[in-house]
Amino acid sequence: MTNELPANVQMQFMRPAQLEAAGRAFPVVYVPFGLIEWHGRHLPLGNDALKAHGILVKAAEQFGGVVYPPVYFHNGFGQDILVPVITKLFNGRMADWGNGTFPMRTRIFA
Repeated sequence: MTNELPANVQMQFMRPAQLEAAGRAFPVVYVPFGLIEWHGRHLPLGNDALKAHGILVKAAEQFGGVVYPPVYFHNGFGQDILVPVITKLFNGRMADWGNGTFPMRTRIFA
């Protein structure tokens, strides 16, 4: 097993045709998000989203789909504020993915 994360499922490394092909094959976009917060001197501030990103890249590699780049939020906002904002953001953004040629649905697990 390697610690390398494959670029072929990470949206930031894909060309438009690659993204469209991936969406046709398995229309799922995984969105890793986390807080910028203190985790001690031994870990980076963005540790939560970095871990989520790595896990989702491995899931996309095994099952299909594409992984959005990590999204960071400040830890001063509660889930009652963040979940509706994230849902609205990605429902609007992902509806345009592939120019509507294949269906996309957003599920937020918090």
